[in-house]
Amino acid sequence: MIYCKNKLSARQKLSLTLAISNDDYTCGAQLHDSESIQTRVALTCADLIEVAYYSNKDLGRKDVCSYCAATGAYEDESLKERYRTVMPVCEACIQLGRKPYVARPYGKTK
Repeated sequence: MIYCKNKLSARQKLSLTLAISNDDYTCGAQLHDSESIQTRVALTCADLIEVAYYSNKDLGRKDVCSYCAATGAYEDESLKERYRTVMPVCEACIQLGRKPYVARPYGKTK
């Protein structure tokens, strides 16, 4: 996930595309060195897909598993009644015993 305060210009998009295609990327490394484009460092391939990915209207797909990035994942409807954030999980990950990530329960908290 790449964060930027403002929408990227055509020149910035080209610069980022060139940087990504010309460099070898290693999990947890800085993706691009720029003041206007920020990336989270220290992410690993074992981390869940970020919630921001799913909330992005242009990029996010609701059917991508938050663990393995496989398509065909779904959000547990019963959990959506109790939590504002429910991450999608594919059938293969459920079979491995992985539980959907949930956050922000409805109701009052102490």
